[in-house]
Amino acid sequence: QAALGPKREKKREVRFGRECAAQAMEHTSGCQRLCQSIFCAIVGFPLVLIGASVLLGWNEKRDVCEQKAILAGDSNYKGVTCTDSSEHEGELVFFNCNLLQDGLAAQGFSGFGRGVFASTLSGYVGTGIKVEAEMLQCTERSESRKDNVGGGTTTYYNYDRAWRSSWIDPYRFHDRDKARDQCAGLQPSWPPEVPPTGSYYVNTVMADVWTLPTSLVRKIPLDTSITGTAPAGWQRSEGSLFTFGTGNSIGDIRIRFKGNNWNNVAVSVLGKNLMGTIQDWVAPDDWLCSGYTLQDLRMGTIEISKMWEMQRAESSGMTWALRFLGFALAWIAFCLLAGPLEVATDCIPCIGPMLGNAVSAIACCVSCLPATACTMGVVGVVWIVMRPMVGIPLIIIFLLVMIGMIVWKCCFAKKGKKVYDSEGGGGDDPGTVVGKQDKQHYSGAVGVLFDANGNAEGALGPFEEEVRAAGDKEACINSIAERWHLVM
Repeated sequence: QAALGPKREKKREVRFGRECAAQAMEHTSGCQRLCQSIFCAIVGFPLVLIGASVLLGWNEKRDVCEQKAILAGDSNYKGVTCTDSSEHEGELVFFNCNLLQDGLAAQGFSGFGRGVFASTLSGYVGTGIKVEAEMLQCTERSESRKDNVGGGTTTYYNYDRAWRSSWIDPYRFHDRDKARDQCAGLQPSWPPEVPPTGSYYVNTVMADVWTLPTSLVRKIPLDTSITGTAPAGWQRSEGSLFTFGTGNSIGDIRIRFKGNNWNNVAVSVLGKNLMGTIQDWVAPDDWLCSGYTLQDLRMGTIEISKMWEMQRAESSGMTWALRFLGFALAWIAFCLLAGPLEVATDCIPCIGPMLGNAVSAIACCVSCLPATACTMGVVGVVWIVMRPMVGIPLIIIFLLVMIGMIVWKCCFAKKGKKVYDSEGGGGDDPGTVVGKQDKQHYSGAVGVLFDANGNAEGALGPFEEEVRAAGDKEACINSIAERWHLVM
């Protein structure tokens, strides 16, 4: 059964004299979990760590190159007016102009089907339309519990009703009968006449004499509700919310449409003037940086200095977000490496799950240190190449952390060996007093000395040195025993 994968079964539980509903379960044995954890440690660890390193390295390079592109743009842009689209042809231009409705009604929204709302939306003209559609559906949730014996896990499945913007396939549920009972039915397919959730835009928009392509049109916010007459069988509530059904039955739908605000038409635009159309401006190539572009649109009338500031802030925010993501991936990678330890501990009867959770928590804490070192190491290497004054300190931190870990490991191992030797495990070393040959004579003396002297460890030191320096160690030990009035 284990070779065939997790087995699914149903069982009926009786609690407090009452029979509970049958529970859908999926059991994974301890052997399966151990094999999976070993696979993740062998395969997942290097893949995730490499992925984290690539992400971190690319992110640092992107940040440096984007900052250089912004500096280049600040040095090369040209301010233009809203009356002549031929100004500074082929150059990076910046302007503050107003959006126009000219030509929008005839374009339509790419990929958008109005469906039953064709008449509702017939009077709307805008740069795009945002659809927020939800269906009341049956959803599956799971809860995994560790077995008390064997190291396996049992996953329980239950079902609830919830509004979801995308259709959930009920045929993928683990127990459709239970889902039907707990949700009072299963959802039908998404109606083709109802537009799905998403944002849809026109291809081009005019800002006075300038043409804005789709890449800039997508930056115009769609945050104003669109109202209209509800289609047959639908109701309109809360002004712009259209509902189908009572709102309490599986398969009921609610939908809302939003467009741009024509009371706020001022835009500030940056990009390359290509025959009156604003395209990407490619920054000059620099050290390890090529092909980085500038093109932006902001609502309202803003100064060019403010736009540069906003772009730098966004680039920095993205950089830090990806740094944390890369660090999290590296952390996960080292946690995967310790995964088999948790599963092996889980196999201990009765207290195994508790010990396994403790091992998992300790491994998680310990994994943070190498993950931090790897993150700083990758970031430092990239910055050494891109910006040495920042990268060198990061590499120094990385090396200090790694050296500290190595020193700690060596000292810990050495300390463990000394403790082992003091208990008789290192008897083959001729330089120790308590060797195999000497232990039978010397251990009694040590015991008496410990009983008579509260600071026996300190008092024993000179005798240790005396035995080490003696040529005939057995004779020396006998001599010490006579001085201590011990019978050998």
